[in-house]
Amino acid sequence: MTADKHTKRAARDLAAREGISYTAARRRLAEPYPGPAAESVSEPPRLYPIVTTPCDHGCDGTPHPGYVCETWTPFNPIGSSPRTSWATCQAAHLPSGRSQSLTDRFREKPEYGYHPDYTWVLALVYALLLDEEPETAPDPHQLRAAVEADDLAAVDSLMQPLDFAAVRLLGAPIDEWHATSFPRIHAWATKVSTTELDEPRWDMALLEYNSRCLKLAERWLESQKERRNYNGYMEAERIYWWFSEPFLTTLLMQQVGGHPRGSEVQLGDGRRVTIRGVHWGETGRPPAAYEVREVGAPPFPLDNPHVGAEEILSVAR
Repeated sequence: MTADKHTKRAARDLAAREGISYTAARRRLAEPYPGPAAESVSEPPRLYPIVTTPCDHGCDGTPHPGYVCETWTPFNPIGSSPRTSWATCQAAHLPSGRSQSLTDRFREKPEYGYHPDYTWVLALVYALLLDEEPETAPDPHQLRAAVEADDLAAVDSLMQPLDFAAVRLLGAPIDEWHATSFPRIHAWATKVSTTELDEPRWDMALLEYNSRCLKLAERWLESQKERRNYNGYMEAERIYWWFSEPFLTTLLMQQVGGHPRGSEVQLGDGRRVTIRGVHWGETGRPPAAYEVREVGAPPFPLDNPHVGAEEILSVAR
């Protein structure tokens, strides 16, 4: 098709679309493109440089108009403060950094084989708690001081309320998990993935944090979709939500005390029992109760698996 035929077809389409004559359509097509508006051509481009030093927590951009705010994050001191280690910055970085830090510090490395890694589930729980229970979040000024002082113990202490809330959610019994915890996580992930936030353009750290939370929520929702497995059956991904609960329990027991799983203790009536589970009470306090099983107890009978099973024992502190 020649160029003249293209022009005629375009003119006929324009005339039908605009309700004008064929001649007027040809005349309009023959006019040169006007280009951008005159006022936009004369207006110089706007540049928004980044501020040279991190701003204080809660900066709204008004102290430095025309600049993009560089909000402080735990990884800012790296390079500017040689005494700040990567481990301290990672432990203070929420939500993904801290979850990876606990995994690296407290997970037992298998000698052989593959070890499943569900660190992202703990990061998802941290993001949920920071959104729905903001009172558990560490004080930003104290956290910044602890990171710049390279004090990992102080960072863990500031994160203690958040860790307690996370271990209660992830360490819930299986019935409570399916009845309460799972629907809560699923509802939060759905809300995050479907809500468009009105984010300020000057807070780069907030934009990055919201993007990370969105990726975690989408990963959770994607894992709930059924797919065909290697046997040809449709099933959803199996999520081991309790994967990070032992890491949180070990850390909190180092801080507030308690008996770890697998240890043998003696009760007041002289029985020796093995601790099988931990029940946390108030934040900052040792475990309120343990699930135990008597040492040397016979195996569970097949007709009644609850006989001789775990016993809940309150611990007086």
